[in-house]
Amino acid sequence: MATTSGKRQRATVKSRTRRKTEIGPRIGDFIESGTGSADRIATVLRDGRIMLAHPGSSFHYNPATSAMGHSGGLARPLELTLTDTGERRDSDAWQFSPEMTRQHITVPVRVWRSTSA
Repeated sequence: MATTSGKRQRATVKSRTRRKTEIGPRIGDFIESGTGSADRIATVLRDGRIMLAHPGSSFHYNPATSAMGHSGGLARPLELTLTDTGERRDSDAWQFSPEMTRQHITVPVRVWRSTSA
């Protein structure tokens, strides 16, 4: 018989696997510019424009849906041409623990290269 903790671990692994197979930029992904800086995506608007997160923002990971949410300041919407580098990078995020406390985790996210600004 599987323990509740074991079931949660399997659900987290499944949701992280699902996140890896999604197409397009997502909240929490990194964007590298030609200057070498790396910013994180705060939100992707319906029209395809992207808003970047300000430093000090936090990202919430929902293991049930494999989605991330952003909390913090937003930069103005940008129209960017992005190329998936194929790289994955561990990023800081948090989720609610079984005790409903904030638990810090790392989530692998995509790295995009911006060829426009």
